[in-house]
Amino acid sequence: MGIPRQNPSLLERTRLIVLPWLLPRIVVIRRSEWGAVLTRLRETPFDALEKAGIVLSLAFATYLLGADSTLAAERSLPVVYVFQFLAAVPLLIVLAGPLYLRCWRRGLEQEIELRERRREE
Repeated sequence: MGIPRQNPSLLERTRLIVLPWLLPRIVVIRRSEWGAVLTRLRETPFDALEKAGIVLSLAFATYLLGADSTLAAERSLPVVYVFQFLAAVPLLIVLAGPLYLRCWRRGLEQEIELRERRREE
């Protein structure tokens, strides 16, 4: 009688499918280390292009979702803000998401290069 194999949670299964699709080079790293690597990737600083792109994405989303005075007159102000927020989230994911992904991929490349240098020493 062996040790029963644990079924991964839905979140873990989703992570195993989505991460290699978003970050193809992560398969070079052992799965047990993915959590620590992802934590370090979040700390990767943005370069100038990414910063400018995020600012422009935010400005463009703000322009597209500008407050309509007739809509504000028909509904209460908090309701208008909630609807604008709900519309802004997917819009910002589409506009700024690729810039975050670019930063994470750059950080992943740096992490892999660092590991290869350590292995060579």
